[in-house]
Amino acid sequence: MSATLTTVRRLPALLTVSALVAAGLALTPAAAYAADAPCTPPPATAVVDKLGIDQLQASGLDGAGLTIGVISTSYSATTKPTSAAEDVASGALPGAANPCGHTQEVKVIQDGSSDDEGRAMLQIVHAIAPAADLVFTTAVATSDDPTLVDDDMALAKAVNDMANAGVDVIVDDIMAPADLAYASGFAASAAKAATDAGILYVVAAGNLNHVGAGSIFGVPLASAGYSIGSWQTTEFRGTDCPAKVAEKRPGVELECMDFDPTAEIDNTDEFTLYAEPGVTDTSEGAVLQWAEAPFATTSKLFAAFLDENGEVADLVEPDKYSVGLPLAIDEVFGGLPLNVTLTRSLVIAREKTDSAAPLPVRFAFFDDDMPRTVLGAEYFQSTDTDTIGSMIIGRGANPGSVTVAATSLLDTAELQPYSAGGPQVRYFGDVTDKGVAPARLATPEVREGPTVTGVDDIPTTFFGQLVDGTYYYPGTSAATPVVGTVMALARQAAPYATNEQLKDALTSTATPYTFTWNGSTPAQTSGAGLIDPVAYLAAVRALPAPSPTPTPSADGTDPAELAATGAAPAAAGLTGLALLVLGAAAATAVTLRRRHTR
Repeated sequence: MSATLTTVRRLPALLTVSALVAAGLALTPAAAYAADAPCTPPPATAVVDKLGIDQLQASGLDGAGLTIGVISTSYSATTKPTSAAEDVASGALPGAANPCGHTQEVKVIQDGSSDDEGRAMLQIVHAIAPAADLVFTTAVATSDDPTLVDDDMALAKAVNDMANAGVDVIVDDIMAPADLAYASGFAASAAKAATDAGILYVVAAGNLNHVGAGSIFGVPLASAGYSIGSWQTTEFRGTDCPAKVAEKRPGVELECMDFDPTAEIDNTDEFTLYAEPGVTDTSEGAVLQWAEAPFATTSKLFAAFLDENGEVADLVEPDKYSVGLPLAIDEVFGGLPLNVTLTRSLVIAREKTDSAAPLPVRFAFFDDDMPRTVLGAEYFQSTDTDTIGSMIIGRGANPGSVTVAATSLLDTAELQPYSAGGPQVRYFGDVTDKGVAPARLATPEVREGPTVTGVDDIPTTFFGQLVDGTYYYPGTSAATPVVGTVMALARQAAPYATNEQLKDALTSTATPYTFTWNGSTPAQTSGAGLIDPVAYLAAVRALPAPSPTPTPSADGTDPAELAATGAAPAAAGLTGLALLVLGAAAATAVTLRRRHTR
């Protein structure tokens, strides 16, 4: 397993100064910031003004009394172009030196040694909810040579640490190689427990979507406009293997996947590759999964890519890092020549078995580098048995998660091409103990797609692409804190509302997209649509508060019955004012309600 697969890979923004001008993105003061120096609104407040969140802040919704947690790569590992301390001093983050009066310190449970994407996310959170308490943690396995199970357990610990810190909302952008498609792994199970405890869990859909290119050097590609980043089927269809693949398992009887869903047989799926001049890393992460319970796998599968001569160029096979999991992961396509069109043919092989049970199988590219190396696919249209392009798994596939797709703050007309979609089917329940297989679900869970779409390309002090003096932060990782923090404001406005009520209001007020990728539906790619914070909070504020439960008097008399009859209680000790109120007409008595504190 390559070490690079245990980290989140970065997605460079594709912005131009003209795009910024056309979008009319102005870094103007937000309602939560004073107009005079030294309290200058930080860059991320651009999203506040653009989405009308300044109206919510002006109405008193600033996150006061709430705690918002962010799980990402690191918080204060880097110092250039700004450090965490400099971000506090400039007002981009809260802390003792914050010039705007937001002196609450960011609580760091565990830091990492990465690119401080978590700090960029916290800048967005702070811009939207400047009075909220903030918590950060990362997920790092403590073992010197961690397996994928160790990595997943470390992420689960991060989720549990957040819950124990008393957060109201968890914002999570980690892309984890150990995320499972067909079962709920350790981290996904921890996220379920957090939502069951009343915490809003808001997670990035991921930057894994691959959209087929229209052409290369004027040669059109049939898969243009389709999501081609993954391929999966409900049942392994066995056929003969290419000779070079069979040679990889001498003495073992193999069968290979028939990718053609029709009566025809095809044991390869051909992908078209192209690396632009200037690309420094042509590799793609590759993940093979199959639908057996973790820690109870019996099938043995691997994948291979054949070059133009039919030789095996890359292998993706289980190793010591994925032991116990129905999972194989590796990097492929490394060191490709630039400015040359190539093809690689995917083969999925398994050792023959007498089992007649259908075995769903999934292959996906696990990489968010741009521009993509994979530009075309032979099989790109979903059928009744085969699903192409589904990329939402793990915590993002949980029924209770709010999963976030991305559009650009500069132009919200279309989705970002990297924004991942669904659908995905989960056959097994929660993994909670190492070595213990989860039970098969009585009814499979289906995640159709993201919950909603948020905005990315958000200005920060240091993270993203530098354009005309400002860093613009792209990716579903930037869109997720926008959605999560807006939901925190909703929690502030209606602390009595359930998670489901807040989610329902979020989706019912979103602006639907008609745009989607070829062969998919808007529900699979953008969810309910682009969030509308102003309409959302109006809907949340209209939610009915629960009626209070009357407290019995000392003698056990029901106050509601007294109010209805106008009778005074038999017990002594009430003041004259109370006696007067309780003895008043019923119209007056119904005003005796406990006011809910907000």
